[in-house]
Amino acid sequence: MKSVITSSATSAVILALFLGALLPAVAADLVEPATIIRADNGATLEIQIISANLDEVVYRLGEGPNATDTSLPRSRVKKIEYGPILDADFARAQGDRNNGNEESAAKRFLVAAATSRYQRVRELAYLEAATSFIAAKKWDEARQALTDLQAKVPRSVLLPQILRAKARIQLNLNDATVEATISDLAKLSPVLATTLRAEMLRSKDKPAAAAAQLQTIWGSAITPATPAGDGQPGFADLGFQLIDDFEKAGNVAEMRTTSETLAFSAVTKTEQARAHRILAESLAKESDRQMQIRAFDHALMAAGLSRTERGAAKRLGIKLLAEFDKDPAMKTEVAEYRSYLNTL
Repeated sequence: MKSVITSSATSAVILALFLGALLPAVAADLVEPATIIRADNGATLEIQIISANLDEVVYRLGEGPNATDTSLPRSRVKKIEYGPILDADFARAQGDRNNGNEESAAKRFLVAAATSRYQRVRELAYLEAATSFIAAKKWDEARQALTDLQAKVPRSVLLPQILRAKARIQLNLNDATVEATISDLAKLSPVLATTLRAEMLRSKDKPAAAAAQLQTIWGSAITPATPAGDGQPGFADLGFQLIDDFEKAGNVAEMRTTSETLAFSAVTKTEQARAHRILAESLAKESDRQMQIRAFDHALMAAGLSRTERGAAKRLGIKLLAEFDKDPAMKTEVAEYRSYLNTL
């Protein structure tokens, strides 16, 4: 019996060694080239990221035998700029998403999350998988992707976006714990928490209350100079949401004020044109002639600023001119207005 056991044990060891030779070893993470912009002195560092979380950034300076590994507290890092993501599974997932196949994209993102040798890519892949599952209304799968990410990297730099996605799931499921999630998010990103509270109020058909929330950050925490990204809306996107909330709440005055502010803000020309066109459409509903003239002026500016808005703005201008033609007192002005419109 003893010899049989020994023989079996030896065979098991040999089999394990054989299988081990066939299976690839678990590879260590690769460092990722990046640029750090420091918050304390504005210095720019060309480095290789080893790891990064909400507390610190660990990186390598130099290459070869002269390379030095060091770290910075996250509070001293203003921004980290990475190159493009070079991961085949991540790229395939993005392709599926672009083709409208969110569930397939989510599954491919999970493959990238399990196999990438870059920490950043794995974390982002989990978040993108959750985002695609949410789009596909696969709430349990989305929640699981976020849970896995938080379990693996509790202090992930993506934690604000993780909590935002988690709250979105809770909102869709009418989960009362969404308030606690938003409170946790507020500690990390007051802006994202505010936009989520507005979203929650909007889902309860309370557009006026949603607008009141957004007003606390539009033009203050979020300005035209504030970069969008990481789930945070830009000044224009937030402004257009405010306009929509005010309109649904029946607050025409605030809707027009916000449209005019946005139209003359330092945003893109297309965004300015869209705001001008929205304001023009609102003013054109008035029977007051001066209001209609203002509407024409804004329609003209919209048409001049952007090809994207030109068609709708010109159609509105033509409609207003037809109204002006009925007024003999405006004969001279109408001829002038028509010449302006015809040049566009």
